[in-house]
Amino acid sequence: MDHSIIVVGAGVVGLNTAIALARKGHDTCLVDTGVPGAGTSFGNAGIIANYAVMPLITPNLRKSLVPMMLDRDSPVSIQSSYALRLSKFGRYFLRATRQREWEASGYSMGSLMKDAWRCWEAMLEASGSTSLVKSSGVVVAFEKPASFQEFLDLEAQYKKAFDIPYETLDGDEVREKVGGLRNTHSGGVFYPDARFAVDPYALSRHLFEHYLAIGGQFEEASVEAIFPVQGGHTLTLKHGELSARQVVLATGTSSKQLLKRVGVHLPIASERGYHAIVDAPLEMARPVGLANHGVFATPMKHGVRIAGLSEFARHDAPASRRRIDQLERIARHHFGAGIRTPWVGSRSTTPDGVPYVGGLRRHPGLWVNTGHGHLGLTLAAVTARALADEVESGVAAMNPLSPHRHL
Repeated sequence: MDHSIIVVGAGVVGLNTAIALARKGHDTCLVDTGVPGAGTSFGNAGIIANYAVMPLITPNLRKSLVPMMLDRDSPVSIQSSYALRLSKFGRYFLRATRQREWEASGYSMGSLMKDAWRCWEAMLEASGSTSLVKSSGVVVAFEKPASFQEFLDLEAQYKKAFDIPYETLDGDEVREKVGGLRNTHSGGVFYPDARFAVDPYALSRHLFEHYLAIGGQFEEASVEAIFPVQGGHTLTLKHGELSARQVVLATGTSSKQLLKRVGVHLPIASERGYHAIVDAPLEMARPVGLANHGVFATPMKHGVRIAGLSEFARHDAPASRRRIDQLERIARHHFGAGIRTPWVGSRSTTPDGVPYVGGLRRHPGLWVNTGHGHLGLTLAAVTARALADEVESGVAAMNPLSPHRHL
């Protein structure tokens, strides 16, 4: 065997996973097709949203999904050619919108969120990255009074259950807390314990340098297949092979295709997000979630980044001009300016909004840490710890994050 453990995928989840395993003394090799942190982890909204305990897949979504699909300004869209690939995903998705299943998913997420920042804090300190994350809190703002009230009615009880501090704001208080907003809002919520990264790509680079410093190895290669061999697994690369006793797939939507090669059919969807920079200098005190548009505006090193939207489409499909124009309208509506340097990237999303973290019982030594959806940055450090702990102890039969809930 070439290594003890191979981690496939060098986004923020894979980087944290490789570091957690290397710290436990494993001979660890990180494999990715390109520069670590340069994919979806580069383009996120930068929010460490440890308040987001309840999945976005709510019981109310079932009845509103079709109208959302028909609304040109909806934050959610599905490319018609991709919809045919979502049959298994769709079945589990509809089940996840039931009240009981949604609450169960929320409590699974709550158990992660409880330690999400604590794990990140330790990782930032170890990697010398503390200056890249600000602790100013985050505002989520609502333009429509009905949606604001619905949010409060639905979410408040769960925030209290998980002891998540928050403060409700009226429209004027939203403007005062955020700064830079030109239009009015009916109200909002301030989460004082939330943080944000001022440069997500620089954060990933710091993590990668820390990983190498503690003895981790890196192989730039394209993984085409994985198959079991005596005593471990072999990865077929575009040019050659690598083998290890254990393999962790933390490569987002690509995890689905690699798993299919070994007969595992996880319902992972490609949910693409867009970002752009507001083409004007803005003074913002903290990020703001523009809830009725499905985006966040975050003051970053290179300007205010508007990031979000949910487009279910092939990960490699061309960027949608319609979605870029939508970001343009949002920027002009809220900030009175256009956008520049639009970008698109693909998130890996599960039907219930809870990531897949754990081992595969029929494939000893094969693990997954994927499906983080909108919360890849938020959950990267805590799911890495959970995965590393399970690798140490063996497959956990009662793991609520296990991929076996959908197999």
